[in-house]
Amino acid sequence: MVRGVVELITEETISEVPEIPGVPKRPRKILIAILLVVIVGVASVSVFVWWYSQKAEEEEEPPTPSPQTIRVPTDYLTIQEAINAAKSGDTIVVRAGTYNENVVLNKSVSLIGESKHSTIIDGGNRDHVIHVKANNTVISNFTIQKSLKYTTHGIYLDCCDGATIQDCNVKYNTIGVYLFFSSNNTLTNNSMSYNEYGVSLYGVMMDHIYSRYNTLTNNNISNNGEGIILESSSNNRLRSNVIDRNSHGFGIKGATLEHFVHDIDTSNTIDGKPIYYWVNRINDQISLDAAYVALVNSYNITVKGLELKNNWQGIILVNTTISLITNNKIAGWTMADGIQLYWSSYNSVSGNNITNNQFGIYLYESSNNTISGNNITNNERGIVLYESSNNSISGNNVTNSYYGIYLAGSSNNSISGNNVTNNKYYGIGLSESSNNNIYHNNFINNTQQVYNYDSINTWDDGYPSGGNYWSDYTGVDVKSGPNQDQPSSDDIGDTAYVIDANNQDNYPLMNPWT
Repeated sequence: MVRGVVELITEETISEVPEIPGVPKRPRKILIAILLVVIVGVASVSVFVWWYSQKAEEEEEPPTPSPQTIRVPTDYLTIQEAINAAKSGDTIVVRAGTYNENVVLNKSVSLIGESKHSTIIDGGNRDHVIHVKANNTVISNFTIQKSLKYTTHGIYLDCCDGATIQDCNVKYNTIGVYLFFSSNNTLTNNSMSYNEYGVSLYGVMMDHIYSRYNTLTNNNISNNGEGIILESSSNNRLRSNVIDRNSHGFGIKGATLEHFVHDIDTSNTIDGKPIYYWVNRINDQISLDAAYVALVNSYNITVKGLELKNNWQGIILVNTTISLITNNKIAGWTMADGIQLYWSSYNSVSGNNITNNQFGIYLYESSNNTISGNNITNNERGIVLYESSNNSISGNNVTNSYYGIYLAGSSNNSISGNNVTNNKYYGIGLSESSNNNIYHNNFINNTQQVYNYDSINTWDDGYPSGGNYWSDYTGVDVKSGPNQDQPSSDDIGDTAYVIDANNQDNYPLMNPWT
């Protein structure tokens, strides 16, 4: 090719090119030819690239069709068949009727019923009624009922985000709407009734994955076992939800502080009374009309004179300090707790009446609190300390429960002046809890006065202050003195009350402490 181009180059062409010193005309002619070949080659490649790209565009797939509307039963007889045929972004409109199905919603589509009262998806007690496995779905205008008892749910959001559930009746399920590993979802204008649980948001703490940033607005949650339960989730927003006539209206559980941070205002009500869920509040007092109280990251709050009942907990303090919880009446139900303290210190809990709960007062990793003068009756466990130290437990009546006072992994607490009576299993239990001072308590008619596991504690205040009153003590009082070897009685038993080889009350009282 170069040779052909060389022959085409005339002397006249060469003369127009500046001379290169030392290079004769013939090599200059070859050099010019090479340059022309390179220029022509580059131009040819450019033309080819342009032609190929145009051809590729012509051969591309046609654009994705616009979202379609699929009608059930006109286009497909069942909702599941319609979902199977749908593409992302489609809308499935379902005519009124009863559809005996267990639907798997695994595409980003909208599922719209004709009427929430007459468009019914009935799970037949077989499985989840609607199992959502895709992001960005819509479920609207259905009655969703009869999931398999105990293990499945009405609407189950399974690791998915961006769902909207609105204008639905959800009833007769284990959990009405269950959010698992699911975030940024919206539930609005729904009715959840006659379920074991109305709404449950759940995550797995050990993987640091939560159901979070969900919004619940204008839902009516009534006649369920549990109303709304937030468990190991965070940063959810609740507005204007009506929670009525449930065994437990509202509750929260978690293992880190983040699990308790939510945006819940007083527009949410339980049996007509507002929820007070305060985060980062200081120097304030809860109103007397409260149905439920949560204090998170708060300081110097007073909770006084309330009547609270039938929630997962009546009052909960999380990372809250120097607050007063006093003169409240808290009645619960099985699995409910009266007052809970998580990671909270320097609070006073006094003069409260707490009945019919799982735990009357429960402290979790909380220290330097005062628990005094409370009447705690007919609970599963009266007062429980878990990994909590340097607290004062005094002057409480702990009666007619399964377990009176229980300490696990807790040390350096003072337990004094309490009446611990008529408890079914034991009066006081200690598990891996040592260096506690336990004295001037009345242990009366408990089936077992003390349960002790791997714990060594001090059971008296020395002489002559004395120890505890034990209704099953069989010793006598005819002596006195630190060694109980002096003549005359002193209202202290002459022999120790032996609990086990490492624990004994050296100065048991002959009469109840007053």
